Amino acid sequence: MNNIRNVIHNSTDQLPQYARTRSGIEYEVLSDLWSFRDGTCQFRIDFRLVPILASPLVIGLKLTLIWYLEHRAAKSAENYFVCFIRFLRNIETDQKIPITRITPEHIISFKMISNSSEFTLSQMSGFLKKWVNLNSPGIDKNVAILLGQLKLKQNPVGVAVATLNPQTGPLTDLEFENIQCALVDSYANGQIDDEKFLLAFLFIALGARPVQLASLKLCDLLTPQENQDKSEYALMVPRAKQREQLSRDEHKVRILAYQLGEPLHRYVNSVYTQFANKLSDPWHAPMFPQRKQLQFANATGFEFHRAAGSLSAIIVTVFKKLGVKSERLNGPIPVAPIRFRRTFATRAAEEGLPLLVIAEMMDHTDTRHVEVYSGLTSRIRARLSRAIAMHMAPIAQAFSGHIIKSEAEAIRPNASSRIVDLRVDQSGGGIGSCSSHAFCGFAKPIACYSCNSFEPWLDGPHETMLDYLLERRDYLNKTTDPRIASINDRSILGCAQVILRCREIKKNC
Repeated sequence: MNNIRNVIHNSTDQLPQYARTRSGIEYEVLSDLWSFRDGTCQFRIDFRLVPILASPLVIGLKLTLIWYLEHRAAKSAENYFVCFIRFLRNIETDQKIPITRITPEHIISFKMISNSSEFTLSQMSGFLKKWVNLNSPGIDKNVAILLGQLKLKQNPVGVAVATLNPQTGPLTDLEFENIQCALVDSYANGQIDDEKFLLAFLFIALGARPVQLASLKLCDLLTPQENQDKSEYALMVPRAKQREQLSRDEHKVRILAYQLGEPLHRYVNSVYTQFANKLSDPWHAPMFPQRKQLQFANATGFEFHRAAGSLSAIIVTVFKKLGVKSERLNGPIPVAPIRFRRTFATRAAEEGLPLLVIAEMMDHTDTRHVEVYSGLTSRIRARLSRAIAMHMAPIAQAFSGHIIKSEAEAIRPNASSRIVDLRVDQSGGGIGSCSSHAFCGFAKPIACYSCNSFEPWLDGPHETMLDYLLERRDYLNKTTDPRIASINDRSILGCAQVILRCREIKKNC
């Protein structure tokens, strides 16, 4: 039996000696180990993991993987290989003779093992179909027909988010705040350096994938002078996981708060100095460079870049040392980049952003993978505060009326159009005017703030009105249901928008 692998290894007429990945990395096909750096990802496939009895399948397996490496991301090929090894190890247990080809019987047998095996089969279904379409040896053509007929269960998506898993799901507000405070304190005390501090906050602020931050170069940071609006720092974040695109083929501009952009700018300048004599253009140096084992950081176009997995390991290590406590666990918060990404999307949903907007922020091409967050938006109903209302008001654009300086500027400057509320102004002073001549059955002045006929007065008691609305909302939230309490949220946001506009008008007067 030990001679089987040697016989197959020598029967390689159908295999080229060398092949290239989509990004141009050359590798030796005949080797038992395919290991190389592709961009910011470390790729590794070890064909010695193929069970002895399944050795006759290696040639067809390699030919199919070659196609994926030429036309898809290297990580996709690696993931298919992992699934296929799992498949082989299960079907090999029932075999006493060499497996010369994958048959429909193997597929059915594997599917029936468990839900997990069905999920694996669903993942590699496309790979097996491609194997058949390529006419590569080692698979029965009827496998593709069978897979086309089967309705395979897919691995559930978004379970950690939907269940608010305390180990892997989005962070709670308290956990999120504790993590940021711990980061700031440890940085101030010199426990972590600039690189780790800024890397962690970029994950928090952007919800980016590790491969995106691993692809960053110094030139991707735009200062206020370089940014189009001339006022804010911005980061050109490379897109990732987009089919037929490499890591730096396309970017998305992400605005950075000054508190993050300014220290990041100083850090970028320090990295530039370090690479002044190492690269012809130091601005193309990696933002988070690899400083050890440089022989593994030589991918074309990504010289000195860390691998995506390395950045993830840094985050895990940093927070493991910080040991930030969780109110949901009897111990420290398990922290990894994926949790920051899930928290980023959850908080966006809680702020009422549409799924299309969340998908764009998460760098998804559709809303399929962010739909799970829509079920979490009720959280904001329970905690809409003045600060959140003032922040969301410019985005919501709930107020569509026209601000006037006084009643004299109203379209209908008379007492019948005057809007008064003794709950906020017992003197009977007006809040604004109504320009409509039609009958209105809505409760004024609450409904007025989201009405296009409303003409709020510049010096009206809008601040007091906002306080009243928020207090009323808090009372309803405690005594009734969050959904009832949120009925007037649009009016609250409209009132907040009126306040912001009035402040701006007064400032410019």
